[in-house]
Amino acid sequence: YDLYAQNIYILRPILFGAVGLHNSTIQNLNFRYSPQYYNWVANSTNVLFSNISISGSSQSKNPAKNTVSILLSVKLFSLLTDSQDGWDTYRSDNIVIQNSVINNGDDCVSFKPNSTNILVQGLQCNGSHGISVGSLGQYPTETDIVENVLVYNISMSNASDGARIKVWPGSPAALSGDLQGGGGKGRVNNITYDTMSINNVDYAIEVTQCYGQKNLTACNEFPSKLTISNIVMKNIHGTTSSKYNPISGYVVCSSPSVCTNIKLSDINVSSPNGTVNEFSCGDVDESLLQG
Repeated sequence: YDLYAQNIYILRPILFGAVGLHNSTIQNLNFRYSPQYYNWVANSTNVLFSNISISGSSQSKNPAKNTVSILLSVKLFSLLTDSQDGWDTYRSDNIVIQNSVINNGDDCVSFKPNSTNILVQGLQCNGSHGISVGSLGQYPTETDIVENVLVYNISMSNASDGARIKVWPGSPAALSGDLQGGGGKGRVNNITYDTMSINNVDYAIEVTQCYGQKNLTACNEFPSKLTISNIVMKNIHGTTSSKYNPISGYVVCSSPSVCTNIKLSDINVSSPNGTVNEFSCGDVDESLLQG
């Protein structure tokens, strides 16, 4: 962590990598103080993760942070984030992650490009950036697909997000000096978040096609080339933090033509001042946002 504070491009190992793993079970393990992501799952099928304990933070003045460049299929993918993800899935199918406890500083679980048929259930996440689809659409030459995902029965505490979908806009954007992108193609389709208890979470729900682009006018002018469709988020209850008070959620698309059928129901989230279910919305069918 001290070395990263001096050089954000330093390469560090991932704690556990499952690359080309098939028909396997990983269970009953304790992961501590990863220099990078805790679990990287790539080019794998039919893998079960169960009863995994994840924890670790910096004990120096420099916080635990994360950056990684991975060479896969003769392409260099730079995946830059703030801290250690619990799991990242990439080009993998039929993955189950269940019954685990995660204390980290970035995504509890993140579905990277071409993750399909994923089940995540029974997790206790603390200090994370939520359970996230993406980010996707970062590279103009790539087609990213995340499809058929069920996230069920999650406890989320002290996090930036609960249920999260993050897609880059159609033109170049920059989240930070070392995290830029936009213009990639693909789709997010058939994603369900069902039953999530939140406590002190900045956004209970966040859906954006303007990831890295703070200027929403510019985002709407160049809509995302990556579509979002058939999203269900239901039975999400609890309290949000004071960061966006009184707003508890954010559902903003870059255009209604590339962002369809997002359904929210049985949502009961309150901000610190007692306001219930107040969301920022844009380019989305608000008749589908119920409760």
